Amino acid sequence: MEKAVEDVMARDVAVTDRESSLISAAKAMKERGVGALVVVEGDKPVGIITERDYLRKTLEKGTMDIKVEEAMSAPVVSVHATTLLSEALEVMSEKGIRHLPVTDGGRLVGIVTARDIFPRYVDSLLESFNKIYSILETIR
Repeated sequence: MEKAVEDVMARDVAVTDRESSLISAAKAMKERGVGALVVVEGDKPVGIITERDYLRKTLEKGTMDIKVEEAMSAPVVSVHATTLLSEALEVMSEKGIRHLPVTDGGRLVGIVTARDIFPRYVDSLLESFNKIYSILETIR
């Protein structure tokens, strides 16, 4: 049976707010060892700032003296905690993104990346194929 996003997501999400400086966001990413911060208002995700966003905006503006709000991607693309891994991968592929905040009731409860999902999704597929193969073997 295919797993849901909540089975593989990171629950300790690195977050920031709109008013933070881009420099502080970059430092937070480095300290946490992550490639993105979810921008929140309270416990609701309103955007996401990635290393790519940071680089693009600082090159465009010619300065690092920028607020997160000016560089973040918004509205944020997110998935519900019960979303299947295959569906999350489809969202990532369609939107060209690698980080997906995970919500439940509109509240941020985790984050999942393509790197989190892909190996587990492949394992899930292999498990399903093995079950089908075993059934076919008993029919012979």
